[in-house]
Amino acid sequence: MTESKEQVLIFGFTSPENSENHENKGNESFIKFSGDFCQEQYIRELSASSAEVVMLLDLDRIPYSAASRILQDYRDKKNKDGIYYGLPEKKKLFLGCIDPVLFRGDRIITESPFLIGRKEEFLKAYAGNDLDKNLLGSVAYSLQKNHTK
Repeated sequence: MTESKEQVLIFGFTSPENSENHENKGNESFIKFSGDFCQEQYIRELSASSAEVVMLLDLDRIPYSAASRILQDYRDKKNKDGIYYGLPEKKKLFLGCIDPVLFRGDRIITESPFLIGRKEEFLKAYAGNDLDKNLLGSVAYSLQKNHTK
């Protein structure tokens, strides 16, 4: 019996100069954005998707081809609660989980080239570029702040 894979929405963010395009494949939907991005657009795209898992991917720092490896590592995790970030520069991909107890605004998280997790967690995030010029930084900072009690 084969395991059914969850629907995944991949938001690819890039500079306007990057003309690389990618097609949807299998259970993955891909949306590419370049330039400015606002909170309303972020929430609208997330809400419109039926995906259970969301990945934000900085295409200027990590290639789209790395998404499959990140997704596989995420799927291999026993506990899929929380939002995972990574350090793909290392030989083995490192997936860390945002600490739900202690808010630190860690640079390692806010500067991660990707974030991946359950859609309902991403819907709690603020994605406005007034928080950070980088959308991933805004979302990561917001998610860490949301986890404080």
